[in-house]
Amino acid sequence: MTTITGQFRPAKPVVAAPPPPPARRERLARMLALASRVEQLVEGREVESYAVVARALGLTRARMTQVMNMLLLAREVQERVLFEDRGVSARGVRRAVREAEWAAQEQAER
Repeated sequence: MTTITGQFRPAKPVVAAPPPPPARRERLARMLALASRVEQLVEGREVESYAVVARALGLTRARMTQVMNMLLLAREVQERVLFEDRGVSARGVRRAVREAEWAAQEQAER
């Protein structure tokens, strides 16, 4: 008979992995929804300005401008961001926002 002696360490507690970051399309959809809600609040005079909202959310004014620019997208591009499963890239959306004409936005987004 063989005897084995040793020192065992207590098992490390199992720590739940952090949730994965939201998918890009989901992040864009949330940004678009936020822009829409902020627009409603400002238009309805429930908040004084976009700057007030930016401070309340902990965003810079520049970032708030980026969020609000989502409303400048063509309706078709907004629908793709919200409803289509195929990837709509953040880079494509940023390119599209720079275009003034909606037809050009649709080309830039792809």
